[in-house]
Amino acid sequence: MRTIRIITILLFTTITFAADAKTQEPGPRIVQLTITPSKEPTPGNQPSLTVPFTDQIVDNAALYYLRPLPKMAYIAKDNPVLFDKLGEMLQKDINSIPKEDLDEIFQHFPYLFGPFKQGIHCNSCQWPQNIRSKGLSASMPYSSIYLRQTSQIFALKARKNIAEGKYDQALELTKTLLIVSKHIAHERGTIGNLHASRMFKLPLDTLEILIQKPDAPNLYWALATLPDPFFDIKKISEIEIFLFNFHKSPSFKSYEKILTEILTADQAKELALEQFNYMQNTKGKWIDIPEDKIISCLLKYYPQARKYLLANGWLTEKIDNMEKLQISMIYTLELAQHSIQRLHRWFNIPYHQAINKIKSEQEAIKGLLKSHQDLPGNILLSSTSNIKKSYCMFTTVDRRIRALRIIEALKLHVHKTGKLPDSLSQIKCVPIPIDPITGKDFRYKLKNNIATIDCTLGDPELKNQEFIYEIKLRK
Repeated sequence: MRTIRIITILLFTTITFAADAKTQEPGPRIVQLTITPSKEPTPGNQPSLTVPFTDQIVDNAALYYLRPLPKMAYIAKDNPVLFDKLGEMLQKDINSIPKEDLDEIFQHFPYLFGPFKQGIHCNSCQWPQNIRSKGLSASMPYSSIYLRQTSQIFALKARKNIAEGKYDQALELTKTLLIVSKHIAHERGTIGNLHASRMFKLPLDTLEILIQKPDAPNLYWALATLPDPFFDIKKISEIEIFLFNFHKSPSFKSYEKILTEILTADQAKELALEQFNYMQNTKGKWIDIPEDKIISCLLKYYPQARKYLLANGWLTEKIDNMEKLQISMIYTLELAQHSIQRLHRWFNIPYHQAINKIKSEQEAIKGLLKSHQDLPGNILLSSTSNIKKSYCMFTTVDRRIRALRIIEALKLHVHKTGKLPDSLSQIKCVPIPIDPITGKDFRYKLKNNIATIDCTLGDPELKNQEFIYEIKLRK
C-alpha cells in the first residue's frame, strides 16, 4: 500500500552570530565590537542595502540565480574540496587567510556574480519548483546546496573587499545576499526558510565586520531602509497552511473525498488505511502502524468526533448519512487543521503581543496530544509544537538589524558628543528603534566605558536565539 503522509512542518532553526564571538554554551553569544565615531554620509554618498524601485526590472530573479548552476555542479564534482574550504574560511579572520587560497576560490567563479547582480534587480522571484506547483516536495529545493555555497562565496568576497577598503563593493555583495535570502524564504516554503536563515546570517556577520572599520560609511539609514519585518511572516504562515491542504498532492484526493463525499464502509476503510497508514516517528526511526489498529483507534473516537463536528458547523443530516469511520477521519483532520489555524493566526500580531497567547495555545495542544496519543494522525498535532521557535527566529532577524542600527546611532552620537551615552534616551541625532521581541526599548547599559546591548530572552527553549553586543570605542 502506498503510504500517504500529511505533515505540516514548522520551521525550527537557529541563528548563530560571528565577529569576535565568544563560544558560550548554553548561554547567549557575546559579540565584541570596537567602533569609531562617524558622521552621517551626505545624501549623494548614502550607502544602500536595497534596490530602488526605479532600478527594478520586470523579470523573474530565479532564472538569473539558477543560470550558473550547471557550472557550479561541474566544479563541485570535479573539485569537492574547494567547497569544503568555504565554511572553514568564513570562520577565520580574512587577513589570516593566505592570498593564494582566496585567489584559488575566486578564480573558479568569475561567472557567478553577474547573474546574481541582475537577479536582485528583478521585481519578482518564481522558482521553477515552487510551493504552488510542487507542494511539500518543493520545500527541499534541488538547488539548496548550490545557493548555500554561492552565499558563502559572496560573503567571503565581501570580507575580502572590506579588508582591502573596498566598502562599496562589499556592500553590494551584502545587499545581494540579503535580497536572495528573502527571495528564497518567500517562495520555497519552510525548508526554504531554513536555507534563507542560514544565508541571512552571512550578510549580518559581514556587516558586523564592516561597521568596525574606522573609515567605513555609517550604515544607520541603510539599515533603516531594510523591510521591517524583513521576512513577510504572514506570507510564510499562509504557505504553511497551504501545505497542509496542498491541492495538487496525491494525498489531497483522499483528503477531499473524506471531507466532501458520502463513503461506503469499504471506501471509508480503504481511504482510512491509505490516509493514515503513515510512518510514526519513534526515536528517529519510522515504523508502520498496523491496519487493524488504525481502524480500531479511529472508531474509538467516534462519539467525540460527532460532537466536535456538530459544534463546528457540520450539518446533522450530513453526518447521519456518513459511516462512523469517515466521521472519525474527518475529526482527525479537522482537529489538526483547526489547531494549526489557531496558532498561525498569531503570526498576524507582533511577537511581543503574540508570544504569551502562542504559549497558551501550545499548552492546549499538548493537552489534546495527551488525550489523543493513540489517534492516527497525531503527528499532525505534534507538528505545531515549534511555532514559538519559528516566530522567534524570524523576529530575531529584525532584532539583530535594529541592534546594528543602534550601534551605528552610537557612532553618530559619539561624533557629536565625544562619548558613549549613559542611556539610549540620550541619543537625539536619530530615532532609536524598539526591541521587536519585547516591544520595549532595547536593554542598554554603559559600564567601564563598554556599552552593552542585551538581547537575551530569559526563555530556556530559545537560548540559541540570544545575543549580546559589547561595544567599546577605538582608542
